[in-house]
Amino acid sequence: MKTKNILLLPLVAVLSACVVLDDSRERFQSGTDRVVIEEKGVYEIQEENADEVDALEMEQANFEWHDDEQVNTNTSHKKATQKVLEAFTANGGKLVLYFDYDSADIYPVTKQEIEKHIDFMQTNPDINLRLEGHADERGTREYNLALSENRALSIKSALGTELEHRIEVVSYGEEKPVSTKHDKNRRVEFIYE
Repeated sequence: MKTKNILLLPLVAVLSACVVLDDSRERFQSGTDRVVIEEKGVYEIQEENADEVDALEMEQANFEWHDDEQVNTNTSHKKATQKVLEAFTANGGKLVLYFDYDSADIYPVTKQEIEKHIDFMQTNPDINLRLEGHADERGTREYNLALSENRALSIKSALGTELEHRIEVVSYGEEKPVSTKHDKNRRVEFIYE
């Protein structure tokens, strides 16, 4: 009999925790006031729950509160980045560089393209870069992840150490093909943010 009680105790604890979570969600689903906490979500607070609102106001110094103007600033930065990128591509800049089969080597034509990106990043110091490496589906998943990472890292290296702190490398391997042709999937994409 004691064994059954011990096995049921964790189940009861989990179920009671779920009930508490459901009750707390219901509290925030209707009302008129909006609270944004660390830009991670918007919660609605009911007027009759004034005690909860006071508790949030007392802890206000512990949170980073953002108003709508700051959100608009982020939006305007994205629009400005998009406008600069459009000018870059209109002048012949490429946002995707392709690689040979089973290779992360950079060829002279690719180096010329990378020079354009170096100039672009130097003239736009507020813009960061994410290099997304890709591979075709030939080879194992692990091998393709490593190969696509090596491709992105070789471009990061070619961009130089002075821009290194503004560049992030992400490896997708064979997970995001854009074509049924192998040569179109062996690529590194430049994502400016």
